[in-house]
Amino acid sequence: MEMPSNAGEWRITNRILERVGWVPGLMKRLATSETGIIGDDKDLKRRKKFFGKNKRSKLQLRKFSSLLWEQFQEEWTVVLLVLAGVNFICSFWATSDLAWLESVAILLVVAINGSI
Repeated sequence: MEMPSNAGEWRITNRILERVGWVPGLMKRLATSETGIIGDDKDLKRRKKFFGKNKRSKLQLRKFSSLLWEQFQEEWTVVLLVLAGVNFICSFWATSDLAWLESVAILLVVAINGSI
């Protein structure tokens, strides 16, 4: 049996093998031997019933709106939004007519960051 080159994978593999009783225990749990499975129809039906179909599960995709909502729940995003609001309110007393653009720029950066 070939051992993984990655030390982390090697430790995980050894833990699993140790838990099931090394190679003989693994073969016993899989109802096989070193020569392989029998492979006749009766054996294959039994294996399909016991182990289930051999298929990959579908990847669960999350909605964009839930990802965006999650992004705006992070602490630093909330801090930036609050500071943008304070900056916008303070811009009414500023001497420059374009002081509100700083708050809009902060909001735009937060929106772009949230959509990535």
